[in-house]
Amino acid sequence: MAKRIDELRQGFARQYLGYAERYFNVDSGTARRMLLKGLHYCPDNVSLQENMALLAEKDLAKIRAAVDNEREESRALLGDWHDALEKNTLLAKCLSPDKVAEFYRQHAIMLIDTKDYAGAIESFQAALTCTPESPDLHISLADVFFTLENYPSGITHLKKAVECDRNYAQFWENMGDNLCRNGQSDAAIAAYEQCFMALPEHLGLLRKIGDCYLALGQMEAAREAYLQLKGRLQPGGAEQQTSLPPH
Repeated sequence: MAKRIDELRQGFARQYLGYAERYFNVDSGTARRMLLKGLHYCPDNVSLQENMALLAEKDLAKIRAAVDNEREESRALLGDWHDALEKNTLLAKCLSPDKVAEFYRQHAIMLIDTKDYAGAIESFQAALTCTPESPDLHISLADVFFTLENYPSGITHLKKAVECDRNYAQFWENMGDNLCRNGQSDAAIAAYEQCFMALPEHLGLLRKIGDCYLALGQMEAAREAYLQLKGRLQPGGAEQQTSLPPH
């Protein structure tokens, strides 16, 4: 009986694969549903898994390349994939973690466009469960949290992004520049210091730190920052003290 049951399952899988192939380049939704039906009967069928991965790649390319007059169609397509991933665990098993994460990332971007920030956070977090060391996802989450003025959560994800890739420390400098322009020199110094700890070769940060201390009237701290900058710009200066001026 076990052999007979397996033959029946394989037969159903082949039938649904045949249906999916007919619609593959015509109707993505129908093709996806047929593949999922086949996987329901035969989840280890390699042909079904491979075709699902190909379909996902084709639709992701379409979603990424969508221009203004195709935006609604792209949003509907993305919504269908998101719903399918949420409802069917077999689907995610056919795709690489990067592919699943990209669907959730694209879905989050779509929600940001409609100012559904809570939904966007949820989708970005779902993407992170697939690729937890993605600095881009952590930066995206930081941006959303900063937009919502949830600074502790935003800073947590910004720090994580820098842990994954120190070059993302540039975002600390951008934050410092914004704070400085808004007259928040104290907070700007803290942001510049975070960037400098990750990118000590970025000497321009010492000048910015000194300028912020000047704006705060802390002349001695400003002088120390400028002296460090001068010393590090001299031959052999990179070997000199790298600690930041007292805050």
